[in-house]
Amino acid sequence: MGPSIVMATFDRSPKKNYVRASIEGLYEKDSSAPPMTLLVGSPEVAFLGPLATDNRVTVVPATDDDWAHLKGLTPSMRASWNLCRALAHSNGGSTILLEDDLTFSRNWYDDLSRAGLALAQAFGPMNLLSGYRVYDSLGGDIENGGYARFPGPFYASLCVLLVSDEARIRAMESATGKAPFDLAIGQSGLGAWSTGHSVVDHAGDESTLGLHAVRRAFDFRP
Repeated sequence: MGPSIVMATFDRSPKKNYVRASIEGLYEKDSSAPPMTLLVGSPEVAFLGPLATDNRVTVVPATDDDWAHLKGLTPSMRASWNLCRALAHSNGGSTILLEDDLTFSRNWYDDLSRAGLALAQAFGPMNLLSGYRVYDSLGGDIENGGYARFPGPFYASLCVLLVSDEARIRAMESATGKAPFDLAIGQSGLGAWSTGHSVVDHAGDESTLGLHAVRRAFDFRP
């Protein structure tokens, strides 16, 4: 069985929501991708439209208690908190954690899964693999499985494969929602790796959180 897929989203209205297009693209570019779990950062899911009843998607809204906490946070911290919450959802094996504003390369799931399996076999279970290459030069040669060491600070949580359930649990222990998600994952003690080519890129040209222009992925192959 391949990695489970978990995506985190919240309603960014009146800014653009990309989640519906992201999920359609996810399956269009790789039909081998399994059904996914979608963690929504609010009790309200009307903004999802048809996704709310899509048989490929299990929607998990925030509880009322969650929302009492979430609604007082800034958009960026709300997104980080929801990503942390998403770490609790897995099939008990490897897990792909996705943000909700992505475009995908052809065969992205197969490419990422194979690289993650090769990484785990070579370096053990306590590692993560980003499918979003953010550095031009990686930390060493690209291994046969299609991965190389992450060469600098980790800020590539758009698409992260936690190669084992042990790695997911370590990430969950580190990412509590009190710090930006990338920072927490980077300080988790997990080995951080990148795919040789990006299997995802940002959708759009501006951060949906309104913080900055997005960083484009290196060597993205649509």
